[in-house]
Formats: sequence, C-alpha cells, structure tokens
Amino acid sequence: MRSQTSTNDRRAAVSVCVPTFNGAPYVGEAIRSVLEQTFEDFELIVVDDGSSDGTLDVVRAFRDRRLRLVRNEARLGLVGNWNRCLDLARGRHVAVFHQDDVMAPENLRAKVRLLETHPSIGLVHSDVVRIDAHGGVLSEHWSSAPTAEDEGRHDGREFFRRLVTGPNIVCASSVVMRRVTVEHLGGFDARLPFTADWEIQDAGPREISRPHTRGRSAPATSDSGVSRSRARPGPPTSRARPAGSGG
Repeated sequence: MRSQTSTNDRRAAVSVCVPTFNGAPYVGEAIRSVLEQTFEDFELIVVDDGSSDGTLDVVRAFRDRRLRLVRNEARLGLVGNWNRCLDLARGRHVAVFHQDDVMAPENLRAKVRLLETHPSIGLVHSDVVRIDAHGGVLSEHWSSAPTAEDEGRHDGREFFRRLVTGPNIVCASSVVMRRVTVEHLGGFDARLPFTADWEIQDAGPREISRPHTRGRSAPATSDSGVSRSRARPGPPTSRARPAGSGG
C-alpha cells in the first residue's frame, strides 16, 4: 500500500475515512466539507481502490497535514475497502464517509461531543438531506421526518429490530462510531455486501443516539449548514457493487 501526506503520530479524536473508486466528480467537494469542519481534532484518510478517472489527482490537489491518501495495490471491493479504512484509522472514533456526500460544518463537533460525554453510546447518527448529482435537494430527510421516538438513546439490538422490520432510517455516511466498538466486532463482514453496516449497528452499540438534524451528517443542534447525501442511480443497494468500493 502506498500513502501520501502523513500526519503526526498523536491519536486524533476522530478518523474520517473516505473510501474511493472513480469518484472524481464529487470527491473534492466531500474532502473540502471535512476539512472545513469547525471541529479540528481529526485525521482524514482517503483510501482509493484502483480509480482510473482522475480521483487521485483531485485528492492530491489538497494540501493539508490532516489528509492522508492511500492507494490499494490490489482491488478490495466495497466492504474490503471499508475494512482497509478501519485498519488505517488511528482516532478514538471513526466515520466512514461516502465519496459523493457533503458534511455540514458542525457535524463532527456535535457527534464527537456526544460520544465523549456518554461512554455507553457505541455510535451516533443523524438524519440527512438527500441531493441529486447537481446538488439540488430531493428530500429534506433520509427516510422520513424524524419522530420523538427516533431521538435520543436506544438499545442497539432493539434498534436493529426496528431497522429490519421497517425502513432503513440510518444513512451509513452519517454514522460516527466508537473505535473500540468496531474493533470488538472485527470490522465489516464481507459476506454481507449490502448490509455490512447493519451488523455494526446490531451487535456493536448498546445505545444509539439519533439527534434530530437537518443534515445527512449534521445534528440539528446547529443551523450553520446542512449536510447532504448524494442520491445514486438505481436501487439503494446498487452502491454496494462488488467491483467498486466508493461510498
């Protein structure tokens, strides 16, 4: 594996990992939105899985000490590249952020604060705004408007039962996980290419915090901006294509 732009050895509060595969049209916007966070104690790791469209050139154009670019020498596929991200992450908390999404400025600050002040919480996620390829708003919510039942802390297994019996109300790109939770589980299961992130939500946290927010990754405790999740062509699971590994 080859890496570029190393950071110092001090462990950051959170590792933001962006798995990429032919994401040149949008990855620059995703990276910029992370680098512009009001919370600065993070590392940003872009892990590329064999892009051939100029993705690497886009990433290399950024000059920031918090950014590392890693190129896989062999294709790992979507779940494999997510696990490669986890292997490289050094922060106390981890976020796997999609290459075509946009993070609101207060996102990391609000979610890291929740994890740091509530040790029993294994992960935190939020509602998102869905956008099209041009940034136009398709929906103000990931699934539907959050209810009072959605907000606050939840037992992980009970919450998982709700996921499998109803709509998927968790946008993977909005999740920030406690590192020890992910390590305990051994990462994402490659046998579950379409639902690998659901296993983490099931077995990992004993509690889940779901703040009411307007952004795909930004808790509504701040109105400084709206995070957005790019809608992909085809069914929601189409992004878990075996050949690729972008978010």
